Amino acid sequence: MVARTHAGQGELDFSAKTEAAPVASIEDVERLVGVLREHGQLTAAEICEKLGMPPSETNKRKIRAAAEAGRPGIVSFPNSPGYTLSATCTDAEKLACLAAWAEFREKITRTEVLYRTHFHSLGLKP
Repeated sequence: MVARTHAGQGELDFSAKTEAAPVASIEDVERLVGVLREHGQLTAAEICEKLGMPPSETNKRKIRAAAEAGRPGIVSFPNSPGYTLSATCTDAEKLACLAAWAEFREKITRTEVLYRTHFHSLGLKP
């Protein structure tokens, strides 16, 4: 959360309470599969609307948790256009999914190496 100071500049508020990550139940995954089976590829906001929930950030986090719990049957990947069922993916979509996750893995590996090198230079012993 960003609080405004008297000068109008943003100041990060690290004391703000954050919600625990949602945990998806089997029923949540089954509902998501049903919506995707009926409507095809959808974004988290669109799924919320189909389920009669407001597309709040909390509800979209619940959708993401259900999609993650439903892997590999539910397909999503970094910068994908939404969630879909693996049974309905084309070969091109499957290849795009694999390529996106490979790129993501490489990016987080580079980030880990960056931090590891930096912390080591500060004297951290493994």
